[in-house]
Amino acid sequence: MAKASLSEDSFVVEKEGVERCSNDSRNPSPPRDDEDAKPLGEKKADVGRKALVPPNLFDWIPYQYRVGPWSPLAYLYFFVWLAGIAYMAPIMAYSYDHELQLVAPAHGTKHWWCSVAGGIWCILINCVMIKKWGPWPYASFTLLSWSLLTLRFVCMALGYLNGTALVVSEVLRFPTLIGASITTIVWNFVLQPVIWFFMSNSQRPHFVKFNKQFLLIQIHIVNLPLAILSHYCSPRALVFFDYYVSGVWLYVYAVFYLSVLDRKGFHLYPIFTPRTHLCVFAYTMIIGIHYGVYNFWQWLGQG
Repeated sequence: MAKASLSEDSFVVEKEGVERCSNDSRNPSPPRDDEDAKPLGEKKADVGRKALVPPNLFDWIPYQYRVGPWSPLAYLYFFVWLAGIAYMAPIMAYSYDHELQLVAPAHGTKHWWCSVAGGIWCILINCVMIKKWGPWPYASFTLLSWSLLTLRFVCMALGYLNGTALVVSEVLRFPTLIGASITTIVWNFVLQPVIWFFMSNSQRPHFVKFNKQFLLIQIHIVNLPLAILSHYCSPRALVFFDYYVSGVWLYVYAVFYLSVLDRKGFHLYPIFTPRTHLCVFAYTMIIGIHYGVYNFWQWLGQG
């Protein structure tokens, strides 16, 4: 039997009761009966994650939330979400043509230098993360949001030179704000408490130490002030186009996470499991944060 725990830099699997072959160490031990009896879905999930993370890393999550059919409500929720995206596409096109302003910081101003500094800082953090962790964590919403923030800073700095960079920076304006907001709110105030609650008393100090790492503080806390900085370095009022684009980004990642990562056993965000009818509350929470953050920044812009 194995259990997952946390060291300072990474998760560690502590194995207990593993039988060893005393006669011939070159011969592998026969497969256990409980492994053979696993459902096909769990076997596939284990194969997909063994190369990257400890095989029992997510076993603290109740089995029925990791393996099994989706709730019909999950399918219905994503169908309605997609229908809403399709329905509002003409409104988005009108907003892009008549409401959206393309704003870039003037070259040499303090706002331009802030965008340059922000881009350099984000690039350096990316380089350190890739060297330390490799590329696979970039499949997470957190790291993809950090990547969008990096790209926005770079395109802001180049916006005065290149029209394409200017458009890209404006398209990414609210996705970077909502990505940083969801990461900061959900990780620090939802996921962390849930994970901590399910851990044993001996694991909790390691988990706290794990989250105090410099890189994790950058992508879970500092990301939000940086996203706010990127907004104020080229200030403008948010329009429906911003809301729509960020909603599409959230939908695309949600589909990717549930159909690829979750299916292969990478249960990075267990509260969003589609295998319970309660998933509608988790998905609605994200929609609510999206709508609330949009209205909050609209209100600040009016002030």
